[in-house]
This record gives sequence, structure tokens and C-alpha cells, in this order.
Amino acid sequence: MKSKLFDIKVDKNTGGVSTMIIESDQYNMDWCGRSRHWGELNAIHGEPKTFFNNFKLISCEEACSVFANDELRVTLERSFDDEGNYIEKYTFKNISGHEMFFNKGDVGIFTPLCDEYHAAEYSLTNKCNAHVWCGEEISWINALRQGDSDKNIGMVLLEGSLDAYSIDRENQKITHARRGNIIVHPELISLCSDEEYILKWKIFVHSGTEDFFKKLDRDNRNLDLNIDKYTIMGDEEFCFDFKGSNAEIKCGGKPVGFTSEAGRIFVKYKPERLGEHIFKITVDGKRTHLALFAAPGLEELAEKRINYIVDRQQYSKEGSRLDGAYLVYDVKEERQFFGYRHADHNASRERVGMGLLIARYLQTHENKKAFDSLMKWVGFVKREFVDTETGQVFDNIGMDPTRKRLYNAPWVMMLMAELYKLTGEDEYLDILVKIVRRFYSDGGESFYPNAINPSLICEVMREAKREEADEIEELFVKHAENMVKTGLNYPPHEVIYEQTIVTPAVTFITGAGIIKNDKSYIGKVSQHMAPLRRFDGMQPDYRFNGIPIRYWDDYWFGKAALFVDTLHYWSCLSAYSNYSYYVLSGDEEYRKYAENCIRNCMCLFFSDGSASCAYVQPFYVDGIRGNFYDDWANDQDFALYYAMLMLQARG
Repeated sequence: MKSKLFDIKVDKNTGGVSTMIIESDQYNMDWCGRSRHWGELNAIHGEPKTFFNNFKLISCEEACSVFANDELRVTLERSFDDEGNYIEKYTFKNISGHEMFFNKGDVGIFTPLCDEYHAAEYSLTNKCNAHVWCGEEISWINALRQGDSDKNIGMVLLEGSLDAYSIDRENQKITHARRGNIIVHPELISLCSDEEYILKWKIFVHSGTEDFFKKLDRDNRNLDLNIDKYTIMGDEEFCFDFKGSNAEIKCGGKPVGFTSEAGRIFVKYKPERLGEHIFKITVDGKRTHLALFAAPGLEELAEKRINYIVDRQQYSKEGSRLDGAYLVYDVKEERQFFGYRHADHNASRERVGMGLLIARYLQTHENKKAFDSLMKWVGFVKREFVDTETGQVFDNIGMDPTRKRLYNAPWVMMLMAELYKLTGEDEYLDILVKIVRRFYSDGGESFYPNAINPSLICEVMREAKREEADEIEELFVKHAENMVKTGLNYPPHEVIYEQTIVTPAVTFITGAGIIKNDKSYIGKVSQHMAPLRRFDGMQPDYRFNGIPIRYWDDYWFGKAALFVDTLHYWSCLSAYSNYSYYVLSGDEEYRKYAENCIRNCMCLFFSDGSASCAYVQPFYVDGIRGNFYDDWANDQDFALYYAMLMLQARG
């Protein structure tokens, strides 16, 4: 099947689309995923009362495929409209002879896209970031090529309703560099015998996110939401407006008042409780929803989190190597956990974020218990995984040399800078200098480290009047210049390509500009902003909006250990990258992006001080129910640290 926009190939064995290519694409990129085909039917068996049999392909022609099981027949009709856009129409017919009721997610349609990671040079031209929004009658997918491009695809729902999406990873067999197969779920509720339900969508080409939403507008499927904050904190209120003349809005089953003016609906809503708030909206006859979050004020959130760490996550046992350590904590079972052999469960690495947060907090707050706890932990750090003589940062306790990991050193650099700011003790800057020197002697100049603020470290060194300040600045600036020379051909690290392969380039290059007070670095870093932004979600939901796509973190850091889409705290690296660009450029747009992202990360911290390392976003993954916060508080405290750094700076 061909139009002036698309080359579509249908697989006669599966009844789905195996190839989807934009006709004018110089890279001839196939937008379909590899292991399943677009339009195949899926029946989920995760819920105990779900008895659907798997769908079988009954017939397949280029323009029509028919699937069926004992209860449902699904007819998929394929066509092109006059503009060359690709149209799919699904007709679900009850053939059971009795009335049928459906659980949410019982039936799904495979919409696999090539959301996966290869070497950056290839990924930027031949792979995509797929942003999925199942918002009832206003639903869509925005699939952006990973590199900056005017050839992207979108899907917009024209008829029917979608109320969730899932991920099929073939029972976790798909490599972590591949997102897996996206499944969208029609909002099927009930069908009488012989009754039909129609789902229809259009796939089109667009030049970028702005153009994507303009094209949704033409089909009257764009809420055109304007929102102040997806996550409010403290005494703030929700403020948003959207396009429409007639509306009904409910939150928690209660009507929400609004005003209307010039074809837009305006809402101001003061929540009575903390947590998630789902606004169910019917506007001009179409149903959708908006998900927002109310968090405690930053000061309150930080205080409760720190007290929780001190009271529950610090290990105390005289004679143990772990004495003083901040450990992974199971908030459901209320017990500490340490995994020696699984590095992401040990007492070093990303767990440094807990100490970093406390050191930052204590600079402006009195808390003797927390200070004593921190000092005990610092003693553990110096005893077990930081060699204060050589500056080597180890990957595990006991100064274990088995594995070298350059990611660790910059986090301890930041820790030493914050400890100096807290105590004024030169010892910490002595250690900092040694770590910096060791990092670069070990090949750091070609490494892309995360969660480091080069300008903050240099500022601390200058304020302390350290003679090594020039040396450290020179090393950081040279490192940044190496990234400038490398450009978009990002080198692979622990993951071959993803959001946190791009963020170091942004933070180091902008950091060099801030250190040197040189605005020419704005131009040097600008090429990295577009691929970074293309990871960020634009769905009207705090768990997705401004949150980069990540799908391996729960496996490494969580108790559930699933490869699956997550809201993970390393989203804060995108927040800080945008913030750093704002500091250098003065462009308020990037400050707003940064603040939106970091605020939305605050849902990982709960009002009692507990926390979660990740929120599992899809409705199902491999038949396992999603939409949950992982039970482990592990390494999420970097997000709260950067929230304090960014939001406190604004006052």
C-alpha cells in the first residue's frame, strides 16, 4: 500500500503492518517495531476474572484483516485519505451470543514503534521516541525521530476511546536497549450480542511537536492545554485553561467550577488534600482527563525525607563494614536491604544521593540528629569506598577494586563541595581535589558523567581561595571542549544511547560557559538541546509531562525488577540541563521546562518521608499490572537535591 506520504507493507501471516516508511524520508526509516506488527490484536490475562482467548487471524488482504476468538470478531480496514494519511478502522463485534462486559485492558491493539537505542549516530536518524497519550476520546501518539528532524509521525484518534497503554516485552526477553511493543487499549465496557464498537485513527507526517498539535487541531482532537504547574507545592493552587465553549469538569466525583472567555475554559482549583488529582473533562462533547499532583512544600518535603533516612535507612552495627551506611529501604515491608553482588543495591554508587541531600539541607537548617547521622555516614564513606589519599572512588564497600566505574567519582566531588559549604573544613576540598585529579587521570576527559555541577564546584573552590581552583576549572573546561568536538556522535557508556547520554554534554558545556562567563557557549551547546527535548513527554499528566522516556531503571534499582517505562528520578538530569542552559542564556523558556520536570519528580517522595525509586507507567507489562510506585526507596534523593538547588535558587 502506497500514498504520497507512506509506504505501508502488510504481513499476510499476522494481519498487521510490518513496515511503515515515510516516502520522502532520506533515511528510509522504518517506524514499525521489530517483534510484533502494527494492528495485531492482544488479549491480556493478568486479571483473575479475564477469560479471553487469544485472537487468531481469520483472513488477511492488503486493505482488510479479520481477527477473532470465541467471543469477539475484529475487522481492521486500512486506507488512505485524500492527503495521503494512513487510516485504520477497527470494528469490534460481539459474536458470543450473550452480553459481554470488559475489564479495563482486556483487549489491546499492538502499535509497536521503533523506540530503541543503537549507537547515537544511527539512533538519531533511524529510531524514535514514542510519546503515548490514552486520554479517552482525545488520544494520540507523537513519535519523534530521536534526532532533530522535520519527518516524524503522529497518530490521532478519530472515533472511539482509548483509556490505557501497556508494554509487551515478550516476558522480559527483549533487551534493555529496546522499549518493547506498545499496546493501546480501547475503552470497551460492554457489548450486547451482535453489537459493534468502532475505533478509528489516522497516522500522519509532521515536522515536530508544534506541528503535531496543529494537526491535531484540524481534527478537533487537541485540548490545547495551557497549565501553570502540573505539580503544585505547599499552598499553591492548580491553574489551567483549555480550548472549548461547553465543558463539564469533575475531580474526585465533585463538580469543578470554571469561567469561560474567548473560546477557552479557565480553572482555578485549591486542593483539600495532597497527592494525585484526576480532572475528568468533557469539552464540546469529547471526554478526556488531566492528571495533576499536589506535593508538600519543598522545605517540609525535604525535612520529612531527611528524618526518614536518618531514622530508617541508616545501618548501625558496631564492627560491621556497613556501620553508618545509608541503605536501600523497602517501604512496604519496612526493612533495610543491601546487595553486595548487585551493584545497584549496594551502599555506594547512587546511594550517595542521600548524603548529598542531607549535606545541602543542613546548610540552611538546624538538625543535630541529622548532622550526627551525616557525619557517621561520611566516616563510612571514607572508610569503605573513597580513598582519601589517592582520590579513587570505588564501586563497593571494602575499597573493592573489582569494578571501576567513572560515574561514581563526580557524585562524590559534589558531596565534598557540599560538605565544605556545610562545615567550612578544608579536609573536604583536599579530598575533592584528589578525586578530580584521579578522575581525569583515569580517562575522565572522554567520559560523559551525570549529576555533576561543574560551575558549583568551581565556585566553591574560588570562594575558599584554593590555589587549585585554576587547575580544576581548566580540567572542566577542557572536558567540555571535548564534548563540543564530539558533537552529536555521543559515545556509548553503560547504555548505548539515551537521555542521560545527552545531559552530560549540556551540563558540562553550559557549565564551561558559566565558569568562563562566556556567552559563546550558548551556540556550542544549542545543538544538544533538540535531541534532549525529544525524550520529554508532552502528555497532560504529571507522570509524563516533561519526563524523559526511560525503561530500564526499575529493573536495576527497583524491587519489582521490571524492564518497563518509568518515571525515574534521573529525569532530574534533564531538569538540571535545562536549568543550566537557562542560567547561561537567560532564556526563561528553559527555566520553565526545568521547573516543570523537577516538580513532577516530587511525586516520588511521600508525605511521611518515605520514597520510591520509580513509578511504573504502563497499565500492564508482560501481563503484570503496572501503574504503581516501586516499594524500594533506593536512589531517588538526587531529584530532591536538585529540586533544592534549583527551586531554592529562585526563592
